Amino acid sequence: IPLLHGFLPCIITNPMEKILVIGNRLLGDSVDSLPAVAALAAAKPGAVFHLLAPPYSHAVYGALGLFKGMRALGTGAGTHPGARQGPAVRASLFAELKAERFELAFILPGGFSHAWLAWRLGIPVRVGHAGDWRSLLLTHRARASRLRPNFENFNLLLSALPSPVAPAPPRLSVRGECGFAPRSFFCVSPCSSEPWRMWKPAHFVSLCRLVHERTGMTPVFLGLPSERGYLEELARETGGH
Repeated sequence: IPLLHGFLPCIITNPMEKILVIGNRLLGDSVDSLPAVAALAAAKPGAVFHLLAPPYSHAVYGALGLFKGMRALGTGAGTHPGARQGPAVRASLFAELKAERFELAFILPGGFSHAWLAWRLGIPVRVGHAGDWRSLLLTHRARASRLRPNFENFNLLLSALPSPVAPAPPRLSVRGECGFAPRSFFCVSPCSSEPWRMWKPAHFVSLCRLVHERTGMTPVFLGLPSERGYLEELARETGGH
């Protein structure tokens, strides 16, 4: 029935199912969502994963070593200029995604457009956060709350899956070439796309010094290339990286 196209959930389990992860735009949200994506991958070891996200977040998700393909998503205003796409590029991207015949869409960001895209692609199982009209386009949904840490909101999506998945505790994998001993440091992402959300530098310095005094761990500051000057200042003040 044409009107039901895209709304019927898939009830057949395929050990080689294709899963499309629609990633976040913001760096902090991308990092916060990694435990949920890792838990989903651990629960579906035979699945083939693809990523659709702004290009500047590919490095974050790519650290999982999970995705067979990573495609760039441009969402218009508010994104990095390199993520903007014209009509021809968007049409080509849509055709590529459609040809993959994904069976599950794991939609991390909010907003109507991501759920709308997954529905237009005809992906039978679409899991995401409920809200406004987008709920009508999702087959499985969870409701995020601003009272929870962000990574918990992403973990809630695991419980909304047709076969719920237990969340994984937050962790950061360290490659040997980084030069740090495992578990000897902690990560801080101090910047925000909205200045009013940012803590004063002196507060970050005090907090990092306190953590170092109590645990011996060294801070590592995460951010975008445009934030490098601010991050280097914090690193000098705290003896971090």
